[in-house]
Amino acid sequence: MLRRLKALGLDVHKVIFEVVEHQSDNDKTLALAAAKSLSSGFQIAIDDFGVNASREDRVKAIRPNILKVDRSLLEFYMDGDEKWLLHSIDVAKNVNAKVLVEGIETEEQFEAMFDLNIDYFQGFHLGEPKHMSEYCKRK
Repeated sequence: MLRRLKALGLDVHKVIFEVVEHQSDNDKTLALAAAKSLSSGFQIAIDDFGVNASREDRVKAIRPNILKVDRSLLEFYMDGDEKWLLHSIDVAKNVNAKVLVEGIETEEQFEAMFDLNIDYFQGFHLGEPKHMSEYCKRK
């Protein structure tokens, strides 16, 4: 993959591998693959932190660049149960990862996350997903 990216003139540091929330058959192998990817210059993001297999021990083993916090933790936060989202931020800080909060759908949610100094925001409030062909039309 490295050779192909270089042949295309793409910067490997801009490629982010996303580890999804599904259970791995072997977490040690997953952590080794992540370490190899990181040492090759790729970035790693853990998706949907707070649900299924996206747990604190996985974050500590993988040491991602970005921790994507599941929208359910945002919803808990907005309903007054702040501990899970704040804990997620602490987990990210402990491994020097940036925090991305998923599911920003209202201005109120955006403002609340902005006030927490979240690094990245994702959700329909900010823009709807588009097919890659939509971006290619711009060029």
